[in-house]
Amino acid sequence: MEILNQVLSQYLDLTLQQRHLLSQKKEAIENITGEIRLRPLYNSEILTELEFLSLPTKAHPKTLMNIKSLFPGLPTLIRRSVINTSTGMCKSYLSHLKNWESHQKGHPPKPPGARNLPTFYQGTYQFQNVRSAHFRVELLDIKNQFVRLKVFDGTKWVWKNYPVKLGQKQLEQLNDPKWSMQSPTLVPKRIKRGLEWYLHLPLVKKVSVKPIGEQKKENPNLTTLAVDLGLRHLAVVTVRQGGKIVCVKFFRGSSVEAHRLQHLYKVFRKQQKSGKPVKGERSNKQLWRHLRDTNTDVAHNITREIVEIAQRYDVKVIVIEHLHRFQPKKGEKRSRKLNRKLTYWLKGKIEEQLRYKALEFGILVKSVSPYYTSQMCHRCGEKGERFSRKSLFRCQQCTYEANADFNASVNLHQVFWGIFPYPKKQKHKLRRVELVETKASP
Repeated sequence: MEILNQVLSQYLDLTLQQRHLLSQKKEAIENITGEIRLRPLYNSEILTELEFLSLPTKAHPKTLMNIKSLFPGLPTLIRRSVINTSTGMCKSYLSHLKNWESHQKGHPPKPPGARNLPTFYQGTYQFQNVRSAHFRVELLDIKNQFVRLKVFDGTKWVWKNYPVKLGQKQLEQLNDPKWSMQSPTLVPKRIKRGLEWYLHLPLVKKVSVKPIGEQKKENPNLTTLAVDLGLRHLAVVTVRQGGKIVCVKFFRGSSVEAHRLQHLYKVFRKQQKSGKPVKGERSNKQLWRHLRDTNTDVAHNITREIVEIAQRYDVKVIVIEHLHRFQPKKGEKRSRKLNRKLTYWLKGKIEEQLRYKALEFGILVKSVSPYYTSQMCHRCGEKGERFSRKSLFRCQQCTYEANADFNASVNLHQVFWGIFPYPKKQKHKLRRVELVETKASP
């Protein structure tokens, strides 16, 4: 794959030199109104311009770069896949650079390097034991699956066969006519012995779902599922059907926290033995990678179970609290244990994975404001208090006691339906100041 990275490096330099192509505008005519508007160049148009600058022909023999002489015999489809990859990487880099220039926070983004491998478009790969019409893998022959890729053997580009291991779910999706397969991409993964290569097969499924507003108008008794994210319980799920809670599920995080703490102690002991870390180098890469993989695996398991519960009760909308701008209170003192838990909080991973997993089954995810949901009683609507290490909730008005995360999850349903009893703002009384005139005595 070194030859592909070399080609990608050349096109990255060329694309950054001609960066005006990425922001160039072109006139276009609206089909309905007939108005003329400006639009950015499509990727296919950028590809044509970069090929014009790198591929000499009889009509224009002089180019900025001669790709034919640098890499003789390079297939056309692989060259175009490299150009598309270069265009995407340069767009991302220039976008991050523009944001950094406007804020001037942190270090500036580094220019893209030839680290990502290009995508294999149709014509540079072939699947064996598949139906040629839709690229469907035959379920009868699971073990003998392999893929043919066009690679460079040192002298020329040839076809080579590579075995492919597919899971049962991947086979079911490949044989489902609702799913269509896109161009695969090789993804490297570092292991102790070196590198392992995985063929990433992107699958696309078209889903038509009505907006949440239309669903609420058509069905006032719409079944909803609310997810309250926390630290003691990673997620608390409640299902509201016909105005009643019909299902409750707690996902505890004690086992995950113990497993994470065990590996963090290993990192701490190794850092004590090794001494001061070297600047620019990172130690204990395998342990940190294991921690990241553990968090990702836990988030996948939680979101999978949530989607299964939603399917069981025919849920159409999943309500989740909006925690992107979560910040602790000013002056709040936190222990080292709480800081560690907040550092490895899985709220972002759970929300991201829940959105695309739920959309596969036509279920939408709605983010709502979590303000006061953990302070108000879902029964009487009065303000209560949390006690016993903030795991229980007690309402002083109706003497209701329950798990604090469960109470917050039920309140998320009320926020979604617009019936949540927010506390009234207290008006501060203005104190009158009387001015008294005093006469100076003679």
